[in-house]
Amino acid sequence: YTIEPDGSRAISDGNLVMFNNTSSNYVDDEDAIKPTNANENFALLNKDNKVAIERRKPLIVKDSIFYYMWNMRQKAYELDIATESLGIPEGLAAVLEDNFLGTKTRIENTGTASIPFAVTAEPGSYAKDRFRIVIVPKAKLRVKQMAKVIAVTESKDSIVVYPNPVKDGKINIVFNKVTAGSYLVKLYNSVGELFFAKTLMHAGGNGLQNIEFGKKLAGGIYQLEITGNNSSYRNVLKLVFE
Repeated sequence: YTIEPDGSRAISDGNLVMFNNTSSNYVDDEDAIKPTNANENFALLNKDNKVAIERRKPLIVKDSIFYYMWNMRQKAYELDIATESLGIPEGLAAVLEDNFLGTKTRIENTGTASIPFAVTAEPGSYAKDRFRIVIVPKAKLRVKQMAKVIAVTESKDSIVVYPNPVKDGKINIVFNKVTAGSYLVKLYNSVGELFFAKTLMHAGGNGLQNIEFGKKLAGGIYQLEITGNNSSYRNVLKLVFE
């Protein structure tokens, strides 16, 4: 989905994977090749084939589902992965990996995971191979979490900021399933000086708000802090101003 300026979602593309013991993991007559859209494209990648519908054997350990995206624009998106009887064997887990952010999101056997993300001027944000699903042992997954401090989380409320780098002194803040309330946005320079502060009112759920910093800031790295709901929510990220 693309996230529209009013916070609503508009479907951009989709694909489907089905599992059957009699199917092949290679592209054949059971699969459907992906037609190209004028705007965003989000396909399955099997070898060099971009696929819209894929039938394959049930998932086993070390299996991967590769996604391939192109014609992305600099804006906010939401990736929804809906599963029904995925059939992951006992002791294994399906995880969506975001190669740009380095995050991992657990995908359940049945349910929907909603992952907000943004495409900016940074090449990794629109890399064609940014996303994939991998099947790993649960025990191995826990070891990775402890060793690398990478959280494997359920889909939850989040705030996405884009573009980054900032080129014209303007940013967009996307609220995804976020509780209604007031949110204080502060911008600090590299030595901790406060340059900007503004309170945003969010009605709850999904939404998009724009911020203009009002003056030309020197190029460099700044810290954006967002707090809300009586300080129960706090998010800090780095912004690069060009």
